[in-house]
Amino acid sequence: MTAAAHSSRPAHRGVASPGLKTVVFAMTGANSMATTYFFYYLYFYTQDQFRFGQLRNFELAALLGAVYAVFAFYAGRFAQRAGYFASLRLGLGLMIAAILLGSRTAALWQALALIVAANIGMCFTWPSLEGLVGEGETRARLRSLVGIYNTTWAVAGGLAYCTGGAMQKSWGRQSMFFVPAGLLFLEMIFSYWLEKQVNSQPSAARDNPAPPVAPDAERRASPVSARTFLRMAWLANPLATWPSRRLLPPFRPWPAVCSSVKRWRAWPAPSGFSPGRGPSCCCGYGRGGTTGFVSWPDRLR
Repeated sequence: MTAAAHSSRPAHRGVASPGLKTVVFAMTGANSMATTYFFYYLYFYTQDQFRFGQLRNFELAALLGAVYAVFAFYAGRFAQRAGYFASLRLGLGLMIAAILLGSRTAALWQALALIVAANIGMCFTWPSLEGLVGEGETRARLRSLVGIYNTTWAVAGGLAYCTGGAMQKSWGRQSMFFVPAGLLFLEMIFSYWLEKQVNSQPSAARDNPAPPVAPDAERRASPVSARTFLRMAWLANPLATWPSRRLLPPFRPWPAVCSSVKRWRAWPAPSGFSPGRGPSCCCGYGRGGTTGFVSWPDRLR
């Protein structure tokens, strides 16, 4: 990279302090829990509120996956141009507004528009958090930080999935709107505080651009080019999003263990199967026995 091109690249202020990195990971966990509480239990809400069947929920999941695949790319570019904190707060504000307004609407098309708006807002948060974690880090530290980041959002999302049913049973259906909005609002407050702390860092720690993560020599030695790897990620992410969200409506948690809000009403059963006895997805238990994480009824085995 030439000096002119290097100097024209925006110098983002990375989070150099290990203590501040912990705050970024906490924000990552809050973001993961909020999005899981809302987007994963959204399909039960559309089923009960708008009488969505499996086909309609499948179409909704496909729509959200397609929107995310497109807007995540442009949201990442926006974060590079406008800064991580500005992009993060834009996404948080959009999600908070869409979720709170969605809790007050009973019209189908208004609800769908607000759900898509919240999905677009989420696209602005993840690239910004990833940038705050990795900006300005050395290659050796970047590997461990990315591992901690991935573990944080995965554990927080799993915790939200296992506690979402109990939350709605205790606090009602509207908790799937207000609890995520509250978590996102706390994340917004911490973003202002974190930006102030980052701005007070010494200039040498915040303004020096990070060295290239993959030097040209190493990139040429790799059997897979960076462009090919990036294209594979573009293909894999949307394809992984669609089936992962589609699996949620059939695998409704068992109320006795994960405390889902209601029992299934009319799970479409094939010929020879008992109605309403679909597979259960919970913490190792389900109607009919245990087969790992997903438990199937006796007659399905």
